[in-house]
Parts: sequence; structure tokens; C-alpha cells
Amino acid sequence: MSTGTGQQNVRLVLTGQSGTGKSTALRWLLDAVLRSQARSTVCLVDHKGDHWPWLRKRGFRRVVLGPEQAASRIDWQRLQSQHPLLYIHADGLLQDERIRLADELGWQHLSTPNSLLIIEECSYYYPATGRRPEGLERLAHAGRATGADLWLVCQRLQDVHPQALSAANYVIAFRLREPNSRKKCAQLLGGAAEVEGELGELPNFEYLESDIERGLVRRGRTPGPI
Repeated sequence: MSTGTGQQNVRLVLTGQSGTGKSTALRWLLDAVLRSQARSTVCLVDHKGDHWPWLRKRGFRRVVLGPEQAASRIDWQRLQSQHPLLYIHADGLLQDERIRLADELGWQHLSTPNSLLIIEECSYYYPATGRRPEGLERLAHAGRATGADLWLVCQRLQDVHPQALSAANYVIAFRLREPNSRKKCAQLLGGAAEVEGELGELPNFEYLESDIERGLVRRGRTPGPI
């Protein structure tokens, strides 16, 4: 996955327990995308707010979305056109409100060519059971037609709906300690054997990357700091 060239048709799942390097990896990959200037819009959704200081330095506009704002209809198309780099801080939303947000953003990005939507802690927006965000599901499976991509970040793969995971063509996993997470990751990779190797362009973290469509699985540690 050569994000530095602005590669599109990337449906990424980034997973791992807290403290294993997901945020570092996400920021490194996103920074490469921003430097490529190949995206018409980039939107990151998060309910913890940890990424905001980093995103602010890179020109993102923050929208704090609480229950009161979520209850009103938001013109995402207009907002995204005014602010191509958008950070949505989903603060204190209920589960149904998060799912509705994911649904609306999914439809918006599906109709926006060359866009990128990133959902942090995606199990809160696309849970394994219950109501599903149809717009986000359509983006995951049909976004490649317009170059609209989706990155999903989570701690536990088993907490995310299988329909979201099945659309991924890249997986980066960090030290999955729980047996259920390991099992889910193996299922996601189609049972492919792990092959030792290095990409050489990633920062110093352990990773497992798979291009499912081409059957490539590589695992290793790259040298040097970020």
C-alpha cells in the first residue's frame, strides 16, 4: 500500500489493542495521503479527541457534534465543500446517533469522488450486531467506483460488523493478544500463510498487512523511528 503516491481503492482496517501503535500508524499513513494531495476531501471521525492537536497543525477544521447538534439535520455536502479537511469530534453521542452519523457520512462520501473517510473506534459506529449504517456499508463495498475510500480503526475486530470487514483489501494489525481477535484476523485474511518480509517504508512498529485481492500477506518489523 503506497499511500505516498496517493493510491486509491484502499479499504483499510487498522486494528490492535490500546497502546500498540494504531494512532502512530494512522497519523503516518494520513500524513502521506495529505502530502500526496490526491484527495478531494478527507474526514476523520473520533469521539475521544486525541487526534485534534495533530490534525489542527495540518489544516483540519473541527466540528464538535454533541447530542443537541446530532438531533438537527446537517448539510454534510456543504460543510465538506467548505472544509475539505474535516475532523468530527462525536462527543457524547448515543449508539443510535453514532450509527446515524456513520450512515449520513457514508452516503456523502460515496457521492464524493476521490474522498477519504476515516472512522476511529469504528465498533461504535458499525457494531457487530444490531442496526447497521447502510450508507457506510455502501461506501465500503461500492466506493471504489468513484475512488471514495474508507479506513476503519478498532481495538477488537470481533466488535465490528462482518460486512464492514469483508470489504477491506488492506489490514494492519498490532499485537492481537485476544484469541477471538486473532481468530477474526485469520478469517479476514482468508487463512493465508504469513510470509516474513519488510516494506521498508513504514515507521518502527510491528504490522501485518494483507492485500486480500492479490493474496499477499507480509509480517515484519521495520527499522528506525518515525
